[in-house]
Amino acid sequence: MSSALGHVDAPKFQRLAVAAAYARARWVATGLAVTESGRPPTQEDVENLANLRRAYEELTEVYDAMRRVVERAYLPYSDPQARKP
Repeated sequence: MSSALGHVDAPKFQRLAVAAAYARARWVATGLAVTESGRPPTQEDVENLANLRRAYEELTEVYDAMRRVVERAYLPYSDPQARKP
């Protein structure tokens, strides 16, 4: 696994978390925008929302998967910001 993913560190977790948060915000903002006109959403609106939701869910799953591989010690974790005693 480490040959495919390299080392895991806090900045990688942070980038994934930010990407997931951004994807969620786009999904929600788009959903709100669709409702602004008061008209029923079009098939295109629904497909776009579904794509945005899938992107958010996939990024969330990637974050959780990376967390699990670190918790199970499949990959080493390093935190360059951690305090040294």
